[in-house]
Amino acid sequence: MDAEVYSAGKNAFSNLVNFPAALMYGAQVDQDVNCRTVGRCVHGEEIDREVGDFIPRVGKEPIPLSEDQGRAFLYARYNAELSRAWLDSRGLKDVEPEKVAQLDSVEHIGDLSRVGQKLGEDVSLEHFALETFGEFYEPGGRLRQ
Repeated sequence: MDAEVYSAGKNAFSNLVNFPAALMYGAQVDQDVNCRTVGRCVHGEEIDREVGDFIPRVGKEPIPLSEDQGRAFLYARYNAELSRAWLDSRGLKDVEPEKVAQLDSVEHIGDLSRVGQKLGEDVSLEHFALETFGEFYEPGGRLRQ
């Protein structure tokens, strides 16, 4: 959450307006940290410089998924950073970040869908150890019906 939102120059009402977003962000970070702690994180941005990304490594190389780390599940976190720079870098220069970042952005569902499709390009089936769970998948990674 942007530190400027709660700066000393803001009045109580303007802080109250931002309160739901701050709560949602806090819950998101809390659940992300919980999943990375209990599960084995295989993909995700750095949470902060102190805790990092929780991806187990030897040096700079991630430990292969074939090496059991004793975690309850695999966890991958994909976040769309709804900033001008992130959207531009993915060819979404016509999407307005301040509109799609609103919690009630129903009018911009089409743009949000495009953001999700672009974020989906970051998803890698390698993050999900299909060889371990292959009985549930068809060749090519499609879930068996």
